[in-house]
Amino acid sequence: MSDYSISLNGIRCVSLRLVTCWKGTFFADCSLDSDSTPVTSADVPSGVVTITIAAGDSGEQPITIIGTVDPNNSGRFVSTVPVRVVGGYGWLQKVSAQHFHSDAGVSSVTVEKATAAVVGEKIIDPSPVLLGTDWVRVADEPASSVFQQRDWYVDTDGMTQVVSRPTTTPDSSVELLSWDPLHQHGTLSGDALVLPGTVITDARFDGPITVRDVVQTWDHSGTKIEIWCGQTANTKLMTAMQHMVRVLGGVSGLKRYRYRIVTQNGDGRLVLQAVQNPDGSKSDAPDLNPVAVAPGMSGLSALYKTSSECTVAFIAGDKSQPWVESFDNANLPTELTLDASSVVHVGPNATVKLAEKSAGYLGAPLGRVGDAVTVMLPPLCPLSGTLNGVPIPPGTLFLSVPFPLPGAIQTGAPSALG
Repeated sequence: MSDYSISLNGIRCVSLRLVTCWKGTFFADCSLDSDSTPVTSADVPSGVVTITIAAGDSGEQPITIIGTVDPNNSGRFVSTVPVRVVGGYGWLQKVSAQHFHSDAGVSSVTVEKATAAVVGEKIIDPSPVLLGTDWVRVADEPASSVFQQRDWYVDTDGMTQVVSRPTTTPDSSVELLSWDPLHQHGTLSGDALVLPGTVITDARFDGPITVRDVVQTWDHSGTKIEIWCGQTANTKLMTAMQHMVRVLGGVSGLKRYRYRIVTQNGDGRLVLQAVQNPDGSKSDAPDLNPVAVAPGMSGLSALYKTSSECTVAFIAGDKSQPWVESFDNANLPTELTLDASSVVHVGPNATVKLAEKSAGYLGAPLGRVGDAVTVMLPPLCPLSGTLNGVPIPPGTLFLSVPFPLPGAIQTGAPSALG
């Protein structure tokens, strides 16, 4: 095992502990030599720094790690100078709100690069995805929230990679010292840097294991490597923590789920089929039969078009109360009813147009009883009634008026469309 020379921006380090995970940022805890120039009681490194790890007798290229000093976890106490260096420190910072829109679809790389510019990070997204025509970055969330559920990590050069970690084989110097199958935890020795994605094979256990999280420590005596492995991207600890958050936080009841309308029952309730998630995976929600509709206000109801989509939520997060809360605007209902217990007022202060796209009602104005009108009589309009008190025999007297006559509407149909 080699004797290591460790430095941070040229300042000698007594020891270094590097923690890297399958996903997200990494951090390195350095213990600086307080007697080394320029570290004094008032001089602690800040900003972007480079850690260099060189093995004295291996002849290998030094390991370099680029990150940013975390001022909240660095300082000096007596003769010790601990410094935490974070790879991707900007992604931990809170950012302001921003709305992204594109009729062609908002690309993930557009959101990521805009956010990276705000927090001072660099990013590579080799396979961007479309986030929809609109995407909203919410205020006071960490900048890393823009990655959502996608795999991403910060490499040792300080570059953010939006992709799953590549699988690699370990350096020939790496040796498995111990392995706990129950906790998927092991210890290694070796002169090389070990990162998540390293695949280890050994005749002492069945099948290869993939490293997910690593804690590697260097000091004057050598290096110690602890690994946590698993068949999936999450270690058992992370899986347990995620399950705890989902259960205790009631996350599944707070989500909205997309559904497709299969049919509508006579009582207005809907039979729904769960729609797959945007990433193509199966929805976490089951099909619903039946479920009630909350159209936004009482008195409004509709006959909804089959195969159109809607959104289902749970009242107060209670999964015993599913409710259809919204519909796809691209698909109008087949029928719509608006009603009230007393009076429905339609446009008391506005121009009202009814069925202006229907044949026979191409935007024609409506008349009400009492409205003043101008009419044209047809040629030879027959007269009836009495003239000077004498009854007019039918078909004996006609009137022709070649100009419009003023009047007022006296009666009307019971409905606007007759």
